[in-house]
Formats: sequence, C-alpha cells, structure tokens
Amino acid sequence: MTTEIQMDPYDRFAASFKDKAVRHPDSLVSARAIRTILDETGVECSMHLLIANGWIAPVTLEGKVKASWYKAGTKLEKRLDVEKKEEPSDPIDKALFLIEQIPFIERKLAELKEKEEYWKKQLERSHAAEELIRRIEEI
Repeated sequence: MTTEIQMDPYDRFAASFKDKAVRHPDSLVSARAIRTILDETGVECSMHLLIANGWIAPVTLEGKVKASWYKAGTKLEKRLDVEKKEEPSDPIDKALFLIEQIPFIERKLAELKEKEEYWKKQLERSHAAEELIRRIEEI
C-alpha cells in the first residue's frame, strides 16, 4: 500500500512556473503558458487575482503596450526560495530550520515519487513495444 501525499495546487503552480521560467533568459513566463499551468495544476484563479495576490508580476516588453509576459511575484518568489536557503550554523536555529523544511521535503518526495511512477510506466510500455516488435519479426 502506498501513501499518497497531496501537493498543494499552488506548490504545483510554483514548480511549473519555475520549470517554464528557466527556459527564458529573463525568467519570464508567457500569459499563455500561465493559463496552461493553471489548467494543469488545478489552481482556480484568474490572472488578475494572481497579480493582485503577489503570485505573478506583469512585464511589458519594450515596444509593447500590454503585458504578455510575467515574472514571479513576491509570494511566488518566497515559495521558490525555500529550496535556496542554507542551514544555519547555530544548533537551535538549525533544528528550527529543519523542522520548517518538512512540508517542502514531503512535497519534493511526492513529486519524485510521481515522476518515478511515470518513468516506470514508460519503461514498461517500451519493453512491451520491444516484445511486440520481436514477436512480429518471428512471424
């Protein structure tokens, strides 16, 4: 029996936003990509609310009138910065820091488990295809 940890949709949003942002030299994500991320992660929120709540910040590119690109807002940056923190050297501060990391670590493990299951299924499919081709060649 496996225990499934449900990830917060906003954590999935943050992870997806980060994946898309690393592909852009200025860490920007297009409006279309954000709508796709919202659909994929199950976050039921409008772009306006994401902006108003500090999740994303609009960026108007040079020569453009409307913002069609977005960068991480302060709230999103805080969520993304969790994995960048360094452990304090003071033992008490270190213990508090490690306790604070538990939800983040659990989310990361859940993500990895999902990815592992996906790749195992892909491997099974590949082996099945390989077996099918082998059988066809024998005929």
